[in-house]
Amino acid sequence: MARLLVHVEGQTEETFVEELLRPHLLAHGFTSVSAKLKGADSAHAEDKLTSSKIGQKLGLKTAQFLDRATEQGFLLFDGEKHTVTPKGEQAGVEFVAKSRFGPYFLWPQDFCLG
Repeated sequence: MARLLVHVEGQTEETFVEELLRPHLLAHGFTSVSAKLKGADSAHAEDKLTSSKIGQKLGLKTAQFLDRATEQGFLLFDGEKHTVTPKGEQAGVEFVAKSRFGPYFLWPQDFCLG
């Protein structure tokens, strides 16, 4: 029985662990594989969830979650990137600009799509 906790710095790494690495390792004998956001963003991680985590909580892959959040007006997609709308800001969505691994969003833990 092997368990793995991967400390990650941003949403890109978190998504990689949750959507690619976890299924592979679970199929090869690991009993638990998870990612934990660390570093400068760890304070936000205590009360907010990344798009990957909130999507997982709602049973969606990250891209599916972002598409649904866009459809419902919490985000805007301009063909290249997502941005937070005023509706998203009112709901508590935060944009985190991170130069090393790219930007990402943090969502309230109790956020739900309509």
